[in-house]
Amino acid sequence: MNPANGIDIMKGFDAVFIVMIGGFIIFYELDLFYTVYYFFTKPKTVTKSLLNVFANLSLLLVYFNDFYKDILKEDVILPFVVVLIYIILRVTYLIISVRALEFED
Repeated sequence: MNPANGIDIMKGFDAVFIVMIGGFIIFYELDLFYTVYYFFTKPKTVTKSLLNVFANLSLLLVYFNDFYKDILKEDVILPFVVVLIYIILRVTYLIISVRALEFED
């Protein structure tokens, strides 16, 4: 609270934080749904299966930041690195899937 004028300048921060966490949880649930959908319906290869599982696990590691930040001594940058690893794994999966479709035709 700003003592000069009595206005709480951090009043909306709680709502923004809750929306960000909720959005990330929904994003993870969508990714988990796609992984389960892949294992039930799509034609599987070892490479695509491993990329799906590792991408899902890397996104899950963002939640466990407290456990591995003590080991690596990084607080802020590590979740961004894990999300970047997730993006790289998903892009690799997409490239492999598109290439497989091209070879089928």
